[in-house]
Amino acid sequence: MSSFFVNSPWWWWGVYIGGTNMACANTNVTASWIHDEVTSGWGIEPIWVGPQAPCVNQSGLSHLSTSTSTAFSQGESAAINAYDRIVALGMNTNTPIAYDMEAFDTTNSSCLAAVKSFMEGWDAQLAVSPPQKPGYYGSSCASDPTAMWSISPAPYYIWGADYGTGSDVYTMGCVSTSIWPRRLKQYTGGSSVTENGVTLNVDKDCAYGPVYGSGETVISGTCT
Repeated sequence: MSSFFVNSPWWWWGVYIGGTNMACANTNVTASWIHDEVTSGWGIEPIWVGPQAPCVNQSGLSHLSTSTSTAFSQGESAAINAYDRIVALGMNTNTPIAYDMEAFDTTNSSCLAAVKSFMEGWDAQLAVSPPQKPGYYGSSCASDPTAMWSISPAPYYIWGADYGTGSDVYTMGCVSTSIWPRRLKQYTGGSSVTENGVTLNVDKDCAYGPVYGSGETVISGTCT
C-alpha cells in the first residue's frame, strides 16, 4: 500500500467487505487495517457482493428472488449485513457502500424488476439513521445503472464498468451525462501497474463521488 501511495497518482482502493457471493474471505481487511490506511491518506470504496440477478450471466452464484416483494426484503437484509460489517470495521456514518451487481440479461423484464426492487430495499435500509451512502456497481450497459436512476429511493451514486472508453467518468456506455452526477468508473481491467518497485494487477478506476476517508469530489474531467 505504501509503495503505491508515495509519488503515485493513486489515492483510493475498492475493497470487498462481504456478501454471499464474495470470492474469498478477505480476512486481511480489519478495523485496524482500515484505520491505518485511511490515516496514511488512502481512500477506501467498500464493496458488498450479495445475491445476484435471477438472470445473471455467471453460473454458480446465489440469486435474488423473482418476486419483487421478496427481492425488496433481500435488499434490506443485505444492507443490514453490510452496515453491521462497516461498524465492525470501525467506519463512520455516511460511508459509501457499493452493491456489486454483475452483468445480467437486462432485456428480461421480470429479472430487471427484481433487481430494481432489491436495490430499492438496499437504498431504503441504508438511509435509516445513521445513514450511509448506497451505491450501485456493475457494467455500465449489462447491469443497467440507467434503470436504477428512476427507482425510489435511488442509489446515491453509481460505479460503472466500461472498458476501453477512457478515464472520463462522464463518458460511459449506456449512461447519459444528464443523470448520475455522482459516479465512479472502472475503465480498465487487469492492468499490470508498477509503483516504487512493486507490481500489481489492478483494475483502473476514477472517482467523482463519495470515497470513504477522502470525502467527496464531484467535478468534470478525467483522471489517471
